[in-house]
Amino acid sequence: MKIISMKIISMMMLGMLMLMSPAVSLANAAQSEVTQDDVAKTIDRFVATLYPKGSHYFWVINDALSETWDEIIVDINTTLHLDHGQPPLENRFLLLIVKGQLVAAHNIPLEAEVDCQQEHPQI
Repeated sequence: MKIISMKIISMMMLGMLMLMSPAVSLANAAQSEVTQDDVAKTIDRFVATLYPKGSHYFWVINDALSETWDEIIVDINTTLHLDHGQPPLENRFLLLIVKGQLVAAHNIPLEAEVDCQQEHPQI
């Protein structure tokens, strides 16, 4: 039950992030074919492939950027709970999701400074 609640919290964080950040919001909801749910499911499928079936894990979105209606870059942390007495295993990834599908994933250091913002302002 605890894992389900962490996944729900992660999905809620994605929703809040997309509502709060104009860079992440998909400009026109009517135009968007990729939903928040699509992004959350894509992230969860990716994280599920990292760890053994039945393991206890959760993921958290640190930042995200969407420059087009069908493409989003997401900075996430993942945590795998190990046996009692062992510290959790943490990883950090940059994901490129296009049209609801994971196109690329890059493992980065936990302490890396990542700025998911546009390099050049749009004109």
